[in-house]
Amino acid sequence: MHDSLSFTFAGTRAPDEFLADTILYLAARVGALQLLGGLAIALVVWLMVARARPAPWPIAVAFAALGLMAMAPWLVVRPALLSFVCFAANAFVIDEERRTGRGLWRLIPLQLVWSNLHGFAVFGPLFALAFAADAVVFRRHGARRTVAIALAVAVVACASPLGWHLYIDPFIVRFHQPLITEWTRTSLPFLLRYDLPLLVLAVALGAALVRERPAPYDVLLAVVAVALSLMAVRMIALGAILAAPLCARKLAPALARARGAHVLVALAGLSAAPVVAMIPDARFGRGIDRVNLPEGAVQWIAAHKPAGHEWNFLPFGGWLAWRLHPDVRVFIDGRTGRLYTVDFLERYFVAEHDPRAFAALAAEYDLQWAIVRARPGESFGEPLARDPRWTMVYLDDCAAVYVRNDGPNRALAANGYTMLRHLTRPGPVVPSLLPALRHDAALAVAQDPSSLRARALAAAAGL
Repeated sequence: MHDSLSFTFAGTRAPDEFLADTILYLAARVGALQLLGGLAIALVVWLMVARARPAPWPIAVAFAALGLMAMAPWLVVRPALLSFVCFAANAFVIDEERRTGRGLWRLIPLQLVWSNLHGFAVFGPLFALAFAADAVVFRRHGARRTVAIALAVAVVACASPLGWHLYIDPFIVRFHQPLITEWTRTSLPFLLRYDLPLLVLAVALGAALVRERPAPYDVLLAVVAVALSLMAVRMIALGAILAAPLCARKLAPALARARGAHVLVALAGLSAAPVVAMIPDARFGRGIDRVNLPEGAVQWIAAHKPAGHEWNFLPFGGWLAWRLHPDVRVFIDGRTGRLYTVDFLERYFVAEHDPRAFAALAAEYDLQWAIVRARPGESFGEPLARDPRWTMVYLDDCAAVYVRNDGPNRALAANGYTMLRHLTRPGPVVPSLLPALRHDAALAVAQDPSSLRARALAAAAGL
């Protein structure tokens, strides 16, 4: 549980989500990673449909589909996706207890699994204790049993590498909110661009609450669903999981009587697949997503073995660790709430664009090479693109690799690009620079033959 993947925080205590990591690793090794993701999503949908009882199944499926559409941007195969299953299962067990008076004990083994999958497991004890408080306040049958189970859930939640830190993690993550895109607060422009289905679900939730006097626990679920969705964009999926079944249950009688409602129900169900498929940056096909994962650069690094400490674009860190560890130890990766300090993160984000900030980190950590995001139209790794002490040695439409000219990688620099950088913009070419442009264009085409940027450079060099 001490970090061995980075060189910047090597040896620091780094609690991991070992069960989720193990499951995902095994799925990846047998080539079933996306199959696992599909099964997890299907299970979340099934749990939402089951929680919608006694709503008729077409209405339950329609609202589950609406919830799935709201979740779409976060349906990525990673530990959080497995956590969505546990979150939905936790709500299902409590709903079944409310409906039948049986089965609440299942929260205990569920929590044991969940706590070793992902940090969202903190919601398990919170919902269990809230349900116990509801039972006590309203003097419901079996209140003592409910309280005992809730306390057991709260204790079992600590049986993971996180231990009792599970309960303080949310407060730590709060300091990362201004830095990490997924933790930024939800805004109306974000919803209009990325998540219109959530707005539709919010309207339905409002209608569900005013249609009839809801039970106190349902009011709590609705409030929590709205609060989570507004708290951070990453929490929208959790809000949708809570809200969709509640809407189905409360609106089913009115929809069953309304003229034309069956058409709306059918449209909601049929829209899910295309909406999920059209989320930004969705990719279809088999194999590795080379648009977002720097696999070409990884293969170049594995073949040429640049020496010394590296700098990397934060979202690339996990892939670099997966593909190149232990030969390469990363500068930073996605464990932003568990390992890297807020001060370190702030310095990293400033250094992505500020030459002096990058130079300070390069000197402090003796950086000798770097891998940066290089998608056309983006502007990451600006200091590297401006600094003549660094030479670009690899370029494709996902990533670029740079090395220092005066360090242990000077031989690689000698065979690198002579004038181009990953942020070079098209423009007039001075005739005296044509030989250099031809050299760089030929290198770019050789490294990524499918790149439109490389082909455009080759065309410009041939004029």
